Amino acid sequence: MTTEDRPLSTLELLWGSRERPRRGPRPKLTVERIVETAVEVADAEGSEALSMQRVAKEFGYTTMSLYRYVQSKEQLLELMFDAGSGPVPPVDESVSGWRAEIEWWVRQQQRIYQRHPWMLRVAVSGPPLGPNNLAWMEAGLRPLVRAGLAGFDSVEALMFITGAVREICRIEDDMRRQMEQHGITQQQMDEGYVQALKWVVNVQAHPTLAGMLEQGVFDAMEHPTLAGFPQNRNDEDAGGRAAGDEFGQAGQGELAFGLRRLFDGIERHVGERAAGRHDTG
Repeated sequence: MTTEDRPLSTLELLWGSRERPRRGPRPKLTVERIVETAVEVADAEGSEALSMQRVAKEFGYTTMSLYRYVQSKEQLLELMFDAGSGPVPPVDESVSGWRAEIEWWVRQQQRIYQRHPWMLRVAVSGPPLGPNNLAWMEAGLRPLVRAGLAGFDSVEALMFITGAVREICRIEDDMRRQMEQHGITQQQMDEGYVQALKWVVNVQAHPTLAGMLEQGVFDAMEHPTLAGFPQNRNDEDAGGRAAGDEFGQAGQGELAFGLRRLFDGIERHVGERAAGRHDTG
């Protein structure tokens, strides 16, 4: 096999090395068109419906014709994931401070998954390498480094944030699917869960849960939607907190609460290290 004949690697395709195949008739397809169409199919029908055959059908070609451009469905999904992520938009002018910038970054990630829920079903095959996802990684690392995280600490923190956002969005999508399947609302699902808990929980086996049920903790469950994050953060102090600490007040969902605790931990970690009290263990 010559250099011209070999299949292009995923990295080459992601970064624009998209030469037309040298053999056969002049092609009407391009990698870009294939990826765009595949994203449209996944948006409309879900990742379960996606296949090389299904995408080829949109063009009126045979499945084998696609393999001249993309080696496999797995490679196509990698290209789709980067395309679905899209470019990083400019940060809102109202965003000031590293906390606010990470919150903004999280909101953008949530919106990506809301536009393309099929992305939550794509297996993560490795660290970001595509132009869009690498830009998102850069945008996420920047405020963490500015917060004072050194070396690989910022990468580990971003990995944790990325995983939390993705998993909570996936759970929300699972719940949405269930509600659509059974024709019920979020409130009905929540009420049904509380009733089921009251049926199965007993104070001997589940004293903590029993106490929370007695206090009505589950009667006002909140969910980690975009409403959990303020759209504007003004008048922040040097630590990145807004006046009135509206990040905590705007929504107490799982994601907002968890990120707030993480931010507090980062500040403490950086402060202790600066004071020479950091425990490397």
